[in-house]
Amino acid sequence: MTDSESPVELYEEDEEGFGSDDKLITGAAEAVLYATDWTIETIVNQLKRQSILMNPRFQRRDAWTIRKKSAFIESILLNLPVPQIVLAESRGKRGEFLVLDGKQRLLTLLQFFGLGTGKNNSFKLNGLELLKDLNGVNYIKMQEADNENALRQLLTYTVRSVVIRNWPTPDYLDVVFVRLNQNSVRLSPQELRQALYPGNFLERLDDFSFESAPLKKLLSNGTEADFRMRDIELLVRYIGFRKFINKYTGDLKHFLDMTCEKLNADWANVEPEITTTLTEFNDYLTILEQVFTERHVARKWNGTEYESRLNRALLDVHLFYLRWPEVRNAYTQRPDVIVQALKNLCGDQQFLSSIEATTKSLTAVQTRIFKWGECLRSITVLPLPLPTITANNRIELI
Repeated sequence: MTDSESPVELYEEDEEGFGSDDKLITGAAEAVLYATDWTIETIVNQLKRQSILMNPRFQRRDAWTIRKKSAFIESILLNLPVPQIVLAESRGKRGEFLVLDGKQRLLTLLQFFGLGTGKNNSFKLNGLELLKDLNGVNYIKMQEADNENALRQLLTYTVRSVVIRNWPTPDYLDVVFVRLNQNSVRLSPQELRQALYPGNFLERLDDFSFESAPLKKLLSNGTEADFRMRDIELLVRYIGFRKFINKYTGDLKHFLDMTCEKLNADWANVEPEITTTLTEFNDYLTILEQVFTERHVARKWNGTEYESRLNRALLDVHLFYLRWPEVRNAYTQRPDVIVQALKNLCGDQQFLSSIEATTKSLTAVQTRIFKWGECLRSITVLPLPLPTITANNRIELI
């Protein structure tokens, strides 16, 4: 059993990557890994004390169904092997751990013992295939005399836990995080970013993603926030490219990390601006839905039809220019012109490459924004700013 579900992939490949220098391995030899066997009772006590970081915001992005949670508990009760969990000890906080692998398993334990939050807290076992007598039983009922053996098995079952101490950089943990999940559904780097760069900015994005109806419709069935936090990643991209495009060097992961770190640190000053920017984000998505219809927002045109997967690079391009009122007017008053212009641009090989193959490079970011900006200039007849790459390899708007 793994932590990953198998949802339909909604996204074009647009991975953040690890950067291009040797900082990843610098100091890697100093990292200390040790393995220990923790009983379920010990793990639950760690969760209860919040030694393992599973805060309420983390808990409400719940990927597993009750049946899958129940199957995990059943495996423990049958004394079947379950995968190890991998933790990283927080810097400067001995005995406090970030979760690199095993989030859903830990969340399942937290909820089954009634220590979590949300609709699945204190869930009853459901759909058990072998221990059918325990269907409908929750932790409270398991403490009754009839279930004494099951309770003992649950509490004393041991799980192999690997803990990383003295890790050199966040990049090192990024590598560990992705390598652990490379043979399953790719997890969003935003999940780790939430743990490494906590603060008011990311908390605001988390709250906003749960409230934003346009964002939910863009990513899912319109009712749930994305359980891999890719909705938050879209918001970080939107704000990062809007505020700090002149600091982008082609390393998307570090750019998004920097955006979070900087805005967390300066939250007292930037909060009003970010609040306005997020309100505008909802407005922009609503405009895009009206122009392209809900199913076609930020989807590539292949010459015959729109592709089904969301293209994050294409969404970046729309959001970048919608801040100008004249552009919004063009989208809302001349939607057919906007749609045809984008279809035509999807036939441009340079633009296509910039939203497909090398989406995160400095040149790709500059190319796609520049080319769509040129289209909008011709439609609005206004001198909208266009990005250029400077001599020191930065993007500047001219």
